[in-house]
Amino acid sequence: MFNSTSGILPYASPDYSVTGFILPHSDKVLTSEDIDRKIKRTEERIVKLTQGMPHRNTHGGKSFRAEKRAAQDQVSLASQRLKLLNRAKFHFIKKDTPYATQRIMSLINKSGKLETVGALSITSMQLLSIFDSPVFTSIDNILHHPQEVRNLITLVQIVKSQLNKSLENIVVLGDLYIFPKFRGHGYANPLIQKVCKEIFSTTETKFIAVSPDPFEYENGLQKSLHETPDYESKKARLITLYLRNGFVPCQSDFPVLYRTPFKIGAL
Repeated sequence: MFNSTSGILPYASPDYSVTGFILPHSDKVLTSEDIDRKIKRTEERIVKLTQGMPHRNTHGGKSFRAEKRAAQDQVSLASQRLKLLNRAKFHFIKKDTPYATQRIMSLINKSGKLETVGALSITSMQLLSIFDSPVFTSIDNILHHPQEVRNLITLVQIVKSQLNKSLENIVVLGDLYIFPKFRGHGYANPLIQKVCKEIFSTTETKFIAVSPDPFEYENGLQKSLHETPDYESKKARLITLYLRNGFVPCQSDFPVLYRTPFKIGAL
């Protein structure tokens, strides 16, 4: 695949096994790690070129000016490449709320401003332990709760019985959302991978659990898609997305998936 445009193309393989970017005049898909390495090398090249730029007229006027122009041109080209590479890099913003920590993923658009691509929330299982109560074991009682609450009750019960009875060292991912204009390019993959890698590398978390539940935003508020015609199909796509990112299903009828530190390789 060859891209000779002046922009950056987001790219995802048909099976989502590779996600990244294709830079101008390149046929290689670049992951976030590739971008980081190229940025570092380009920054080093700019420093080296600048330090080696002639500052005195040691070769005669014309020769000196030609040598300096050539060095300045190389610095300019390297600087343009650095800007392009920075545009291709994901930016993650941490946002704390009373009940969760949110990771907001952004990209630099053509005008140089950050544009939000999507978000993913991280919730400690200890915060959800309120649903680990005998009062919720009665089916008659559960039926009087909203669907979202019933889902959380079931999630806690499954996690407690299959992953860790103490509910410690477990976090739950939720509220995965990619804005409509960015959908279909595989952006959810690096968002999930980045968050999982951060959790396992900076905490003592043993399990990351998730119960896929699609939603949309309406007037700035989340609106559940439960009982809508395409709810099941969208939930199935979410399950497939998490499976492709290292999650495995719990043995239950209710869809709960989990991931361990042994599967933290980033795309």
